Amino acid sequence: MAESAPATKGGWSPRVTRGLNVAIGVIAAAMALYHMFSTQVLLFDAIQHQNNHLFFALLLSYLLAIKNLKRKKFLPVLIALLVVSIAGTAYVGIFYRELQARAGYQTTLDVIIGTLLVIVALEACREQFGLALPILAIIFFLYAWFGHLIPGVLRHFPMNYPRVISSTVMGFMSGLYGEALAVSANYIFLFVLFGGLIQVSGAPRLFIEIGKLVGRRLRGGPAQTAVVSSCLVGMVTGSAMANVAMAGSFTIPLMKKVGYQPYQAGGIEAAASAGSQIMPPIMGATAFLLVGIIGIQYIELVFVAFIPGFLYFLGIGIYCELQARKQNLTVEAEAVNYKLLLILLPIFLVPLTMLMVLLLQGYTATFAIFWAIVATTILGWTIPQARPRLKQWFEGLRSGVISGAGIGVACATVGVIMGVMLVTGLGLKLSSQLEVWSLGNLWLAAFISMIMALILGMGLPPLAAYLMVAIMAAPVFLHWNIPLLQSHFFVFYFSVFSVLTPPVALAGMVASKIAGSPYVKTSFEGFKISLVAFLMPYVFLVNPTILGRPPDAIIGVLTFIAILLALVGISTFMVGYYFTRMTVVERVLGAIYTTLLMMYATTMQNVFFSVGAGLFVVATLWQWRRSKVVDRQVSQPA
Repeated sequence: MAESAPATKGGWSPRVTRGLNVAIGVIAAAMALYHMFSTQVLLFDAIQHQNNHLFFALLLSYLLAIKNLKRKKFLPVLIALLVVSIAGTAYVGIFYRELQARAGYQTTLDVIIGTLLVIVALEACREQFGLALPILAIIFFLYAWFGHLIPGVLRHFPMNYPRVISSTVMGFMSGLYGEALAVSANYIFLFVLFGGLIQVSGAPRLFIEIGKLVGRRLRGGPAQTAVVSSCLVGMVTGSAMANVAMAGSFTIPLMKKVGYQPYQAGGIEAAASAGSQIMPPIMGATAFLLVGIIGIQYIELVFVAFIPGFLYFLGIGIYCELQARKQNLTVEAEAVNYKLLLILLPIFLVPLTMLMVLLLQGYTATFAIFWAIVATTILGWTIPQARPRLKQWFEGLRSGVISGAGIGVACATVGVIMGVMLVTGLGLKLSSQLEVWSLGNLWLAAFISMIMALILGMGLPPLAAYLMVAIMAAPVFLHWNIPLLQSHFFVFYFSVFSVLTPPVALAGMVASKIAGSPYVKTSFEGFKISLVAFLMPYVFLVNPTILGRPPDAIIGVLTFIAILLALVGISTFMVGYYFTRMTVVERVLGAIYTTLLMMYATTMQNVFFSVGAGLFVVATLWQWRRSKVVDRQVSQPA
């Protein structure tokens, strides 16, 4: 008797696995083509387009779940959920006009289909992101249904079950088919697809060569390569974990080779990769949700985010340089392939330039990213050194589509939460509570908002953490006349940097695996290095200078000087090195002038700048003089 084919890791025979891979590949290609074509031709109206996006996202999610299934007894359940996904989205697609017309007065069949759509969306989200977000959505759903029984400020008017389904699914004004899913269907998917394609286009090799070029000029060497390459990768991926995996596989071993401790190498790469979520032009899913909620053009957010993003990476670069000097690392310069660098440069510059020019000319982000994708594909295939094999290119497309589908089901789940907050008035109730907790103090309200964003971000996708806190905090900040963009951008920063916050710290988790270092130690190192990211939002909340909107020229110049000096101060304090090793007194002095400079940036009171800058000059001269003495002592023969 012939032996049966061995099972694969997922529990399926190679033949079944190949069949599932083909099905997933075909649907991924169809989803990509549909979304690309939709940017040029109006195929469906808004709700139908969102429904089609959800259809593809659910289909891919459940096919992936079936492929990765280890316990086959759950196969009938997954197949049933897959069939329900197809049937539910088909029902909405066929009858969406009637559903809109009877919003709030759904039939029994409408309620059943709506319930099933919530179930399949939450389960698909669980498959992609774990239990935290679906459980939160279930809690909100139950709150909408039973919240009238809760005593106190959280009580709302009674809602029967059909009304709950209408508000969270079938009303189309909010809920599962609300703003979050619209942002995913119209923007996020195509930008994630762009990131997937650019990863196989030769651009990663270009980024590494540019990083080597910068690393040759500075003592930090490979660490500076990590900072620069992660910044460039982040500009076109917007994903911290993808950034760590892509750039870290090269930079972390190099850092370890020249003398960085494994946890330091992992922490540096984790911190640098986390910056991908704040560095324009592509800042990840949360940035697009922010744009959709506050109703601004995406190009406006690009300009606002550039300076804080640049300052963040500058701060990490200063830290790396000081750490290298403290450890007296001798770096052997990596050879730069200048010919390859020049050949590959158009792959990065042409799509990025095309994207920015089209956005500046007033074209939509959807139209602009379409042509950026086209340019990336054409250049990738026409430049021999960048040309991927057909299988590699298809894998890049498949990877981008699968990531976009995962974000799609997460946005649908987030939409359920948004619908409940809107219909029950929970957002306003939480805002009033935040105002009570803050005792009418702006900085206490900001601190509470930061803590909530970081805690929620440990267990939820960043876009869900951002949504929860922004709906609560932004109305409160308006009481201090803080513009809406600054309020939302404040919450956005802390939500996305939760990937660095221990004890979860997903970016640190990935980096620690590559570095072979303890997860907790690596995560705390990444958190320490990225400290500047946790201070910057407090500045632009009240002083929009670093958002490119200075109150006046003098304040603008002094704010930039104060922040640049503070970046040096933060790094010298953490590393304990400036021109030479610092004493305890010098580190305390560094903490004092850094605090004063940050106080100027937030209060714009000249006395803080004068004293802080004065202490910085004194500390710098004292350290420089002491370093000369140490150098003479070292150079003298014993």
